[in-house]
Amino acid sequence: MDTKVFYTELEKLVRNGADDNSIEKFLKTNISTADEEKDYVSYLAVCNELLGLYKSQKKYDNAFIVCEDILVLMDDLNQTESIAFADALVTVGSTYREAGRISEAMNYYTQAFNVYDDLDQKECDGDLHFLEGCLGFGETNFMMGEKSKAINYYERAAAAVKSTYGENQTYQAIVSNIISVCNEAGDTEKAAYYQEIQARL
Repeated sequence: MDTKVFYTELEKLVRNGADDNSIEKFLKTNISTADEEKDYVSYLAVCNELLGLYKSQKKYDNAFIVCEDILVLMDDLNQTESIAFADALVTVGSTYREAGRISEAMNYYTQAFNVYDDLDQKECDGDLHFLEGCLGFGETNFMMGEKSKAINYYERAAAAVKSTYGENQTYQAIVSNIISVCNEAGDTEKAAYYQEIQARL
């Protein structure tokens, strides 16, 4: 399966105003083609597009089925110790979080960081899914009342952004968020530390 042709056709559908049903049918047809050809790289790529479609429609039950399909295939391909698998787990965790299923989100984020923490930190810092995971896991811990853990993952997000992009606007926003959570958690010392950073940005 030629993924360049796939993305060109998908972009054309979107550009021409195709409805969601037409796009869903197109994606499922290409998933079947990739499966028949045992082209698993393309299969995963198209599944991610279908997952994005379902998330945009808030069809979370359909999205969960695609999530499971992705994880099972990556397990079958012996990719469970790779950064790609951790990235997939973050995507699944974020899907459950968006659906309001926080305990399941916590489970998938935890699995993701079990993989990330065994990898080279430099590899993780440049990975956007790692950043998404830090922010998502931070938010999920905050929602569960685990404010200290939330701060820890927000700090990891800030460090990853600073390491890769410098003290940009995203970094500044994360620092502001850390200060807010520290204040709510009563960690005045850490809040003051980040306020000093914020003051010089």
